Amino acid sequence: MVRNSTAASIQLIRSVHVLAVMATLICFPSTTLAQQENLTQKEAAEQRLAAIVSPGPFHDFLQRFLGTWTIETRVFQGEAASPAERGTAECLWQIEGRWLLIRNAGTLTGRPMLSETSLGYDNFKQSFVASTISNLDTAMNRAEGDLNADLTQLTLYGTTDEYLTGELARPVKYVWKFQSFDRMTFEVHDLGIGDVNTKVVEITYLRKPKDVVIGADAAPELVWNEGAFTEGVAVRSDGLVYFSDIHSAPGQPGRILVYDPTSGLTKTFCSDSQKSNGLYFDANDRLFACCGADQGARALCEVTADGKIVVISDRFNGHRFNSPNDLVILSNGNIYFSDPRYVGSEPLEMDAMNVYVLNVTSNILSIATREIEKPNGVDASPDGKFLYVADTNTGSLGLPGEKPGPVGKMTLNRFDIDPSGRLRNKRVLVDFGKEAGIDGMCVHSSGRIYAAVRTPGRFGIAVYSPDGDELAFVPTPELPTNCCFGVGENSNTLYITAGKGLYRLKLETGATK
Repeated sequence: MVRNSTAASIQLIRSVHVLAVMATLICFPSTTLAQQENLTQKEAAEQRLAAIVSPGPFHDFLQRFLGTWTIETRVFQGEAASPAERGTAECLWQIEGRWLLIRNAGTLTGRPMLSETSLGYDNFKQSFVASTISNLDTAMNRAEGDLNADLTQLTLYGTTDEYLTGELARPVKYVWKFQSFDRMTFEVHDLGIGDVNTKVVEITYLRKPKDVVIGADAAPELVWNEGAFTEGVAVRSDGLVYFSDIHSAPGQPGRILVYDPTSGLTKTFCSDSQKSNGLYFDANDRLFACCGADQGARALCEVTADGKIVVISDRFNGHRFNSPNDLVILSNGNIYFSDPRYVGSEPLEMDAMNVYVLNVTSNILSIATREIEKPNGVDASPDGKFLYVADTNTGSLGLPGEKPGPVGKMTLNRFDIDPSGRLRNKRVLVDFGKEAGIDGMCVHSSGRIYAAVRTPGRFGIAVYSPDGDELAFVPTPELPTNCCFGVGENSNTLYITAGKGLYRLKLETGATK
């Protein structure tokens, strides 16, 4: 389908960046000043002016959006995006006085773009007000709208003036989708086109990561210590911290606990976790678990909202898994998990310990790599191009009466993820020799690797560059097993499972060191 107003549609992208930032800011209930009693007209006018931008919850809410975002724009003609019509920019959000300022700098359709938007909330009309100055040929008029019930999508209606074409008050619709703390998408619909499919612009916002650095006096803080052996920490999008507690006795099934950073309380979420170890939330906050051996499920599982364990896969080519240990879910939904054996009386049915990948689109499970002796912790790079795998071969399977063999490889490895999902081009980043190496790990949005190192005499959290250079090290009071970053206001907090407890480590935001 060919648009009959292509030129005008393309013009719209010159102002949509500054309009887009309005979308997440309309969820605050407010008292209409004109409804307040005992106010003179002058007092009402003065209060209305003062309340155009007011501190309090409005500013508190904005804290999560302050900072720098990278922007990629696609212009649509019919159903397909035209690759030639793209733009990239950076968007800086900051509060100055009683206004939110949104500054954009980059290119749009091949032209340099600079703009600044001032945004505030009009309590009288229950809507936001904004004005824009730009080096481009558009001016932004008012846009208003509402959030949906679960606060994930906002639809705004407004107008824009196109000075280049001379068209004024062109009707537009904006659809904002807030997907996560680090990702947003925004659609612009040109209502002047007259077609049912009116989307002309789609913008993807990605938060530009800031490096986090470990201060000289940083030390893990104990927040809970009533477990048997904690593992697999994972943080949900609302900031709640989930972790496994694995009992050594075969008759004890293990459990999953949840820690609330706001209240400081920890409670049981799943009382029979089937020996869950690694945990991971997907983009929709579904919780997945690797459940191990020693009378556990020996399976990749989903943990339902009411704390029930549902087996997704417990075998490959008819043979039961060894003891699924850790997992990571990529942005495309594919699940990678490791399958070693460290403890358990169940006989082994597999002839190797592999990393597997479950393609969620085709529902096909396959071996991602056989190049690891005993895979343990796994995680992926922020762009999804690389998978990091800890090879932690203790020489023991934990079988009853077993005589342990020699210690094998103790390494941190990086693989390329090819289009099929297989892991290629193994590269050893860190070699611990015969010393105990890495258990679990997490990768920060800056690309740095935070790893739980269990080397005797030097155990704690090690920070590595994507090429394996050690950048920092923080000792932990007990042997660490895994770690995970918080979200939102706790995005600079590293949660650590170690020994019988859960710890947190406050990090600092700063320049790369």
